Amino acid sequence: MSIITVILFFVLSWGLGYIITRYVKNSDNFLERNLMRIGFGIALFALLNIMLGLLHMPIDWRIILMVVILPLAYFAYKDIKTKKFFTPKLKLKKSDIYILIILLFFVFTLFMYTKGSFSYPWLEDGDPWIHAIGVKYISIEKTLLEPEPYERILQYTDPYPPAYESIFGVLFQVSRTDLIWHMKFFNSLIISLGIIFFYFFAKKFVKNNKKALFATFILTIIPCYMSHFIWAHSLVIMLIFPTLYAFECIKEDKRWKWIASIMVGAMLVTQPSQVMKFGVILFVYLLINSIINKKIWWSGFLSGFYGIFISFLWWIPTFIRRGILTSIKIEHHGLGRAIESLPKKWYEFKVVGTADRVYNFKDFFIAKGQNMINNPIGVGKVLIILIILTFIFMIYHQFKITLNNRKEHKNLSIVLFSLQGLSLLMLLFSFFSPVNLFMELKVGLVHQVILTIVSILLIAISYIILIMNKLEHDKNMWVPITLIILAFTFFGIHGASLPIQLFAFRFWMLFAIFFSLIVAEGLWLIINTFRNYKTAVNIFILILIVGLLLTSAKQKYELNTAQWGTTGSLMKYGQLNSWVWFDENIPDNSNVYYSCKSRWGDFAIIAYDKWSCYWCKDIRESKKYMLNQSSEKIYNWLKQKDYEYIVIDGNCIGDFGENFTNEKIREMSASNLFIPVHQGQGMVIFRI
Repeated sequence: MSIITVILFFVLSWGLGYIITRYVKNSDNFLERNLMRIGFGIALFALLNIMLGLLHMPIDWRIILMVVILPLAYFAYKDIKTKKFFTPKLKLKKSDIYILIILLFFVFTLFMYTKGSFSYPWLEDGDPWIHAIGVKYISIEKTLLEPEPYERILQYTDPYPPAYESIFGVLFQVSRTDLIWHMKFFNSLIISLGIIFFYFFAKKFVKNNKKALFATFILTIIPCYMSHFIWAHSLVIMLIFPTLYAFECIKEDKRWKWIASIMVGAMLVTQPSQVMKFGVILFVYLLINSIINKKIWWSGFLSGFYGIFISFLWWIPTFIRRGILTSIKIEHHGLGRAIESLPKKWYEFKVVGTADRVYNFKDFFIAKGQNMINNPIGVGKVLIILIILTFIFMIYHQFKITLNNRKEHKNLSIVLFSLQGLSLLMLLFSFFSPVNLFMELKVGLVHQVILTIVSILLIAISYIILIMNKLEHDKNMWVPITLIILAFTFFGIHGASLPIQLFAFRFWMLFAIFFSLIVAEGLWLIINTFRNYKTAVNIFILILIVGLLLTSAKQKYELNTAQWGTTGSLMKYGQLNSWVWFDENIPDNSNVYYSCKSRWGDFAIIAYDKWSCYWCKDIRESKKYMLNQSSEKIYNWLKQKDYEYIVIDGNCIGDFGENFTNEKIREMSASNLFIPVHQGQGMVIFRI
């Protein structure tokens, strides 16, 4: 563990955030103002890495630190000189108490994720190992571009947008050792910070501290919102909250449009598929704001466009270097197939994710402690009941407003009553029809999904009409926006059942965000409806919280603190324990040659803080012929390259056959040129 690296992370992120927010109207709350600066700074950190690369400068932590320290020193000097230096008064307000509760949610989340992450000494599944080699490469080579001839050696860097690995890579230049700890901790930290940023966004969006607090509690415990899995989604989802926060701030100070642009630009260079979905979310947000206010929100739309231009810092050079078609297929070959098939099937766009499947009502209703590790699914029984009650009470709330104004707005009332009645009928039929409840068949599921989506959209339309006619307070503009986005993410989850599919299982984490906001509104409506029965309301809230902890939080905690496995390529032949031995017994920075063609062995060597130049072309090419040579030739070549150890594991069986591999191990042992230091199941390690 490197405390210095953690401190540097906060210094850089807060410092960069302060620099870009100094001249805009900030929150009056000291904690909110400075905590949000961390989120803005993380985005600028990523863009700064890309700018350094564009200028052909080394991506080095010292340079970035100077970029931060010099302006901060100037600002401090200027403030002291003009006697504007601010010292916060330590006076606790009611709003600060809410923030302290949110910080407890953050601490709990970070504890849960780190406890689970550090319960085993390997990286889970495949993506984290791939990210590890990218982080190591950036930390050493100080560039975001892989060496020519651009063979896609670094799967998640070049042409894949590099924000996630670039931040980790720069920070690793300081610690230099324990790459696995580095990856696990900072990944968990970034996800956990998202809880804080979500609260401040929600508070500004819904304009109510209590609703925001409850929504954040739901997001903290809902199983389908993020696990501690190491991938770029951790960063891109976290960036959503400070991004939308910045857009909300534009309404108070138009100068925030530049910060919103920076946030959008950073998201566009972090992860491709989630950004495509966020593009829809942002468009809905901007469109409904424009419709309700009866004028185009130019500042909001322009911020989005400026953000696209900022992202060109990465994409234009990438398109020139790689070609547009190669670059847009960066994440999954299915994206390329989907684009190529559009002219033939204009009505169908399917990009299939590795974990996509058809989901039914049970997948939402019953949360499980044994779940998907990259993007868990499920909501929980109590939360599903609460969302159903939320929709019913929303319709009831709209009905009351319409009824009270039916005389002044006769024609409008007819339209509203029709919308409200139809939405209620469709909602009840969707959830409680015996044909659809627990339906497994695809046709039944499509029927249920469409009914649910249409009913949610009708509720949203009714809200928009009420707000535009000043029958509902315009501060509740966020409700129809959130409802429409909730319908969109619910639609996305069911991509495997519908003609449009874009990594359907990855919609769960987005669904959880807007689900949490809507459920908070539902609880508020329920409490207000029965506010005269305070004892009953308090008992209801107590039962609700206990139910949420038992049916959602418990399952989320179980999943994220369980011991996860790793990629099959490192355990297929039972060699995982040998890799653990390798980590604990081979000295760090030892030069180790992995003799099989499989890339996973080199990834493990690098992640376990040994050295293997996987991105060196001659090293990769040598694996095709190395074991076919005599022990003496192998020894001479390895000595020439200054290797200290050579590893042969079960993956060589797939490359060369079992008999050949075993015979080569015996031959090398008998040559006295190689000294066996470990011989375990599926793996042999020789010292040269």
